[in-house]
Amino acid sequence: MGSDQNDNTEKYGEDTSHMPVKVKNVAPKFQRGLQVTKSPRNNRHVTVSGTFTDPAPEDTHTVRVAWGQEANPFVYPDQCTVNGHQFTCQHLYPGSSNGPFTIKLKVADDDGGEATTSAQVEFP
Repeated sequence: MGSDQNDNTEKYGEDTSHMPVKVKNVAPKFQRGLQVTKSPRNNRHVTVSGTFTDPAPEDTHTVRVAWGQEANPFVYPDQCTVNGHQFTCQHLYPGSSNGPFTIKLKVADDDGGEATTSAQVEFP
């Protein structure tokens, strides 16, 4: 005698169906503790670093930055490096304007999820 599953299949027949399933991406999130530091040699050289989380371990990420000077923000992905879920962005503020400048950061995963955060920098 077969198992209950086989008995049911023999008794009632077998039926399979397919249903589309949409999986929603969860966007990455910046963690607290965004670091903004000025170089001691040239205090107009700024480094912004921090971390973010993403529940999907296989996602890849891009961090873009808007330094508070440009009309078209988030155009500088080449000024940021991403290593795992840590990032560092660097910029040299030209000119003599002291700010304050609002630095905006955007992290995006390869599935279209994104998060933004900001910090301010000012020069004496």
